[in-house]
Amino acid sequence: MISEITAGLNEEEQNGFSAYIANRFENCVEAAEPDTDFLKVWESIINYAGLFGAANAINKKVCPERPVEFNSPDTIEIKLYGSFAGKIPIIYVRDTADFEQLVTNVAYKGVRPDGLEKTGASFISGKTTRFMILSVPIRYADSSMSSSESSAMTGLLKQWRISGSAMTRANWICRAERRGIPDKH
Repeated sequence: MISEITAGLNEEEQNGFSAYIANRFENCVEAAEPDTDFLKVWESIINYAGLFGAANAINKKVCPERPVEFNSPDTIEIKLYGSFAGKIPIIYVRDTADFEQLVTNVAYKGVRPDGLEKTGASFISGKTTRFMILSVPIRYADSSMSSSESSAMTGLLKQWRISGSAMTRANWICRAERRGIPDKH
């Protein structure tokens, strides 16, 4: 079939066409699944939160060097969200000032960044842990997310998974297709 397409092309055009249709992923190796040992730590943090409250758990276990004086400590939640990207710890913060202070203390080591008031989520990804801080909780029971909430979370996780774990777009597409997730932007 290729020879039918290239018939009549000169050598330079044939070389250009061959380069154009070459498999760019031929020598790529799929990245290993990410290490999920950090989830054990988050499970213990969630257990601690169940006993002493999420705000106390955050200040004792997540950011003890820069604790947050929460305005609404009873509205803080910590959950493991089961997603196509695996389980992801999420801290839900309803109070805007609490969210901004928590992100400042955890992600920016106590130095408030410009434009934080326009931020709705913060993705924390390091050598030993990964988690999200959301300013508006997505109300869900383990499997009863609305389609718009699920779609929004899928978009966030897709972006985080690609940038947060150094996964290539080609790798994302392969994994997404295996899980039956369409590759939509």
